[in-house]
Amino acid sequence: MTTQKLEGALVGLNAGQTVTGVAFACQANSASLTRCQSLLYDTAGNLLAAATNTPAKFDAAAGTVVAFPFSAPYKVTITGAYYLAIHAVGTTPPTLYRGANTTVNGGVSPGVAAFVLQTGQATPPNPATFSTETVTWWMAAY
Repeated sequence: MTTQKLEGALVGLNAGQTVTGVAFACQANSASLTRCQSLLYDTAGNLLAAATNTPAKFDAAAGTVVAFPFSAPYKVTITGAYYLAIHAVGTTPPTLYRGANTTVNGGVSPGVAAFVLQTGQATPPNPATFSTETVTWWMAAY
């Protein structure tokens, strides 16, 4: 990851489902983070749920799956596509496990990419203005 960059992956969620957080697979730990949060967005970029800022979560997490619970669980009201995301600020953001880079970034409809990013963010944006990302991130809702 790069500092002040929001990274997201598209997932499908069902109405009535409760999402309590996001999990990430961490390949290399971080150093000197001042901000690190998991987030949930709708495809329009509206922030729906966020974890408390917990930069220490990635300090000793190399080779593990790190779970970031939201400050409050989010109950899905509409079945559809949502973005799980991570935002980190600091000297050395964590390195997350990911798939190969891709030039084909299919989504659920035009303008709804499977993987997204937004750079230059000191705090998580709301609303987010996503750009298409070519990096395929491993993220999971729980």
